Amino acid sequence: MNRALFVLLLWIALGLEVGLKEALRLRDLPIAPSFVFCCVTLVAMFASPPVVRWTALGVGLMMDLLSVLPLRDSLADVRILGPHMLGFLVGCEIIMLVRGSTIRRNPLTLGFLAGTGALASAVVLVCVFTLRAWVLDPLTWDLWFQTWTRCLSAIYTGLLGVVLAFGLLPLAPMLGMQTTLPSLGGGRASRW
Repeated sequence: MNRALFVLLLWIALGLEVGLKEALRLRDLPIAPSFVFCCVTLVAMFASPPVVRWTALGVGLMMDLLSVLPLRDSLADVRILGPHMLGFLVGCEIIMLVRGSTIRRNPLTLGFLAGTGALASAVVLVCVFTLRAWVLDPLTWDLWFQTWTRCLSAIYTGLLGVVLAFGLLPLAPMLGMQTTLPSLGGGRASRW
C-alpha cells in the first residue's frame, strides 16, 4: 500500500469531517457522516488483512485522540484511548468477512460496506463508553440517545460512501491495492 498517498487521503478526509460536520448535521442532533470511515472502508475492501488491521488501529487511535467526552459535574473533558481503535477494528473485520461476496467496483458496495462497518463500530463504541460510564468515569452519557444517534450516523456514512465511491474507487490502484481477483487456477489448469 502506498502509505504516503493514504496519509494524504486520510488528512483530506479528516479535514472534510471536521470542517463539514456542522453543515452536514441533521437538524440539532449530532448525526453526521464519517469521511474517515469511508477511507478506512476503501482499505478494508481491497488490502490484505494485516494491512487492514494496522490501518484500523492507527486511524482509530487518531480518532480517539481527537474525540473528547465531557465529564459530569466538571468543567473538564476527557480523551479515552481505545474505544475507536476497537470499534474501527471490529468494523473492518466485518467488512473483510463480507467483501468476498460483493462486487467491489460498484459504488453501492462501498456505501453498503461503509454503513455496515460504521454500524458495527458504533455498537462497539456505545458498549465501551456505556460500560466505562457505569464503572469508571462519570461521563455525561445517555445510552439510548447515543445508540440512536450513532446508528443513524452510520447509515448516513453509508449514504456518503456511495457518493464518495466515485472518487475513492479509482484511487484504489494508485494506493497499491489489488482491485481484481486472481483466477482460481492461477493461470494453470485447476485441480478442481
